[in-house]
Amino acid sequence: MTVSTILVIGGTGAQRMTVRGLVFDGRYAVKVLARDTQSPRAQKLASISSKVEILEGLFTSEVDLINGLQGSQGSFLNIDGFTIGEKAEMMAKAG
Repeated sequence: MTVSTILVIGGTGAQRMTVRGLVFDGRYAVKVLARDTQSPRAQKLASISSKVEILEGLFTSEVDLINGLQGSQGSFLNIDGFTIGEKAEMMAKAG
């Protein structure tokens, strides 16, 4: 079976269950972009499967997004406007 890699943004927060579902489906490996790879949530997520990779980065950083997308066949994004503010969210979308 071919395994596709999906980049997930928001994987240590609201999308944790999405990450679990993708991994346990068996068809996907998941890269999760996280601000802090050593946070308890990131570490717990990484421990569920060898198919989960935690990458340090920010979704507002073009370089971090490019690095995360390399080798990925898809992405799942959940951007939290309450955390970053409306202006920053609009800039990220326009990026």
